[in-house]
Amino acid sequence: MPRPTGPVLTGRDYHVLGEVRRLRVATTEHLTRLCFTGSGRRVAQARLRRLAGDRYLDRRFFVAVRTGRSCLRRLRMPVYVLGPRGRAALGDTTRTGKHTPGATNPEHLQHDLVAVDFLVGVEAAFRNHEGIAVVHTYTENALRKRTGETPRSERLGLVPDAAVVLRYGTRLAAFALEVVRAGVRSGNRTLRRKLLRYADAARSGALARFLGAPVRAVIVAVPTARRARELARVLHPTGLVWLVPYERAPAAGPPDTVFLHGLVATLPMPDLRGRTYTLTDPWTPLASANPDLPHV
Repeated sequence: MPRPTGPVLTGRDYHVLGEVRRLRVATTEHLTRLCFTGSGRRVAQARLRRLAGDRYLDRRFFVAVRTGRSCLRRLRMPVYVLGPRGRAALGDTTRTGKHTPGATNPEHLQHDLVAVDFLVGVEAAFRNHEGIAVVHTYTENALRKRTGETPRSERLGLVPDAAVVLRYGTRLAAFALEVVRAGVRSGNRTLRRKLLRYADAARSGALARFLGAPVRAVIVAVPTARRARELARVLHPTGLVWLVPYERAPAAGPPDTVFLHGLVATLPMPDLRGRTYTLTDPWTPLASANPDLPHV
C-alpha cells in the first residue's frame, strides 16, 4: 500500500478521517470495526500508523504513575484524533480545545471513550442485523450542536453523553447514554437530579422531539456492578433508567468495556424496577430478571 503524500488518500483513508472527526477520539478497536471490516486489526494498525506518521492523524498515549497497586493494562494502546493534515483533507478549518495536544484530561478521555465504545458497539452489532437497523447515532458533540439549533424555549437543559435511534420493523426507539465514572461524594445527588430532568423531558415529549424518536430508556453506564447496586439503592425506581456495569476489567489506558466485542446487542440491562431488557428486544423483559438490582 503506497504511503500517502500530499492530498493523495484512498477512499478508506477518508472514511477513517471522517470517523475520527465524528467521534473526536477513537482507538484502533473502534476504527477496525468501522473502517477495516474484512481486513483485520493488523491491517488497521499499519495503516493508522502511516496516517499518523504523515500527520493526518495525531496518535496519543495515556500516561500513568506506577504504584504498587496500579493497573497498567492497555496503557500502550494509542488513541487517535485528527491531525493538521487530516483536518485540511476534510476541509475542516475549526479546532476545538477538548482533544488538542496537552489539553486532554485522562479521566475525561476515558469517559469519552466509554461513550464511543457504546456507539461503535451498537453500529457494529446491528450493521447487518435482519430485524433491527441503526437509524441515528449521536455523539455528545453532535447533541450539543443539536441543542444549539433548538429554540431556547424548547431546550432540555441537559445533554446526553451519546444517543442512538434504532428501528425495530416499523417501530422506532431512542436510547440516551449517561456515563458515570467517578464515585464522588456529591455524584449520587447530581445524577439523581439529572435523571429527574430526564424523566420530566420524557413525560413532556421534549426528549423524544430532541432525539427524533420515542425514548425507550436512559442507559446509565457505571464501571462496576457494585457501583450499580449503590446507585440502585438511592435512585427513584423507574422503568426509564437502565443501569449497566460496563467494565470488563480495569484499565490504565482506553477502557475495556462490554459494549464492544459483539456483546452490546444481547447485554442484559436492568431497569430500576427489577426488570431486565436487551437492545435486541427492549420491550420484553428477560425471563430470568431478578428484582435485586442490578444482577449483571
